Amino acid sequence: MKQFAGVNSDGTIYKLLDYHLIEETGKLDAPGKPGTYGVTSEFLRIFGLGNLNELPDLPRYKLDENQQIVIDEIIEEQKVEEVQQETEKQQKSEKQLNEEQQEAPMPERGEEGDKKI
Repeated sequence: MKQFAGVNSDGTIYKLLDYHLIEETGKLDAPGKPGTYGVTSEFLRIFGLGNLNELPDLPRYKLDENQQIVIDEIIEEQKVEEVQQETEKQQKSEKQLNEEQQEAPMPERGEEGDKKI
């Protein structure tokens, strides 16, 4: 996990172990023999899950030019919001234009307005 995140995650792992949310499941056959962990039945109970298949899918992601993680779903949501905002602006503009066109024109002042009765 340290290699993936680029930070020391020991404190987080120890906390999860203390709360019995994860348990050590073995060691990898890799340099340093890193430990592997799995969730416990307590984890499933706390999060209201019957099994791991009920966990939501992970978001799709990619790395940008700076090797930073970019989550595609967030980008797509932002694009949808931008399109919705633009559509709302266009609808408001069209509504205002329609209202202006529906207003009765003011009568022109002319001879009729100047006559006294």
